[in-house]
Amino acid sequence: MCVCVYRAIFRWITVKDLNVMEFDESVKQDTPLGLLRGIKFGTETYHTLFLRLCRCVVSSTAEVLGLYTVHTDVVL
Repeated sequence: MCVCVYRAIFRWITVKDLNVMEFDESVKQDTPLGLLRGIKFGTETYHTLFLRLCRCVVSSTAEVLGLYTVHTDVVL
């Protein structure tokens, strides 16, 4: 899968200003907007939203835990 797909998902998530977004209470929790609503109210995380959206695009997604250093582009 092209890395540009993951960048597009990441960018879609990060451009959302949750401080100004208003969500209807009827939004289903298992949808992208429902997850954004959960992030706003502290019941979900950006990590969860990103992982779920990536799983929709690619059938085999693995969660990689590690440390990212700012000074290099290396994930340890």
